[in-house]
Amino acid sequence: MPRLAFALCAALVAACGDAATSADAGIDPRCAACGADEICVQVLDGTCTSLGPSCVPRVAGCEADTCSAACDQAYCTGVASSTCQAAPCTTDLVGAYHCYGP
Repeated sequence: MPRLAFALCAALVAACGDAATSADAGIDPRCAACGADEICVQVLDGTCTSLGPSCVPRVAGCEADTCSAACDQAYCTGVASSTCQAAPCTTDLVGAYHCYGP
């Protein structure tokens, strides 16, 4: 019986390897789902409530850690007065470009 339990545990760990890697890196699974040519963009309102992340086409020079007027134009358009240039929120998703609203 102990051998069977060990084999079952080993199989479960192996099956969850990819998911554990993303979780270990701290990247939100919704952001980890974005393709290589996409970036995860999280929109937050003025009270740090997340309006959700989405995968959008990546713009050259505007990676997740690059906050600039050009990147705001690329990723935060369509959200009134939204900008990356604000104080971080506790609801910020790891691995996302953040667009903070009014």
